Amino acid sequence: MNAASMIQMACASTDPIKRAQILAEAQPQLAWALRSAVEECQDANLPWTQIGDRIGLPRETVYRQINSGGPVVTVRASQGKVAPNPASRAAAVDAIYAFQPEDDRWFGSRDAFSTGEFVTAMLPFQPANPETNRFAGQVLRVRIGRCDQDVSFTSAQVRLADGTERRVRVTNEVVNLLLGDGQTPLRQALTQVVHAAVGNPAVDGAFQQVAYRAALAQVESVPAAGKNRIPVAEFVAAVEAVLDEARNFPDGLDAHSAEAVWRLEQVVADYEMWRKATR
Repeated sequence: MNAASMIQMACASTDPIKRAQILAEAQPQLAWALRSAVEECQDANLPWTQIGDRIGLPRETVYRQINSGGPVVTVRASQGKVAPNPASRAAAVDAIYAFQPEDDRWFGSRDAFSTGEFVTAMLPFQPANPETNRFAGQVLRVRIGRCDQDVSFTSAQVRLADGTERRVRVTNEVVNLLLGDGQTPLRQALTQVVHAAVGNPAVDGAFQQVAYRAALAQVESVPAAGKNRIPVAEFVAAVEAVLDEARNFPDGLDAHSAEAVWRLEQVVADYEMWRKATR
């Protein structure tokens, strides 16, 4: 039964608990249907900004929900008695979301914005520890777009195409790639796979187990794990096991988990390039 029929059935019911049950069951169907509609907008080459405006979400939120492999949800529960105010959403700010060092390889979410939705600038990169940073001393090409999520408090001085100097914020992903261990995109992509696959009856149980083990390895590889912390290499191996399982049994995935796996595969390749570049 489709969501429209379920809503009609709920409206016709005189039993309030039955109405609540039917509407609760219809809600995820509507979210998956909305995802399909957004994918059709993508196929029609409509920009993320236009899609987000029409469905009432910031463009970056739509992009992230699509890349997560899950449904597109436009409503969140209010945490207080005051009615939610759309203006209370975190305001989008211009931020560096991808960068290209002098070897021409891009790092970060380079495809997050369509042509015309971002500007390119140059960033002379001078970190505090140049002797241990592979990108130190390079002039990086960066992409700047209006981001509403994952924006750090770090800012950087960039030079625009017309020569204007400007200070802009930087996403956490880019901060991690430039100054950290480069694993933030990897961890985010794995989390998206876990959300799309684990507990999903359309996904093979063996793949769910592999994804779950990788999620545990992710938790055990962070500094907060203390003395029980496992080496990062074990976490990366667990992620690669997820990709191996997906390659060996592609029929065990539904379309949404397969898309999340595809994104993870891209991120793993980027991480390997980053690791080689920073040796």
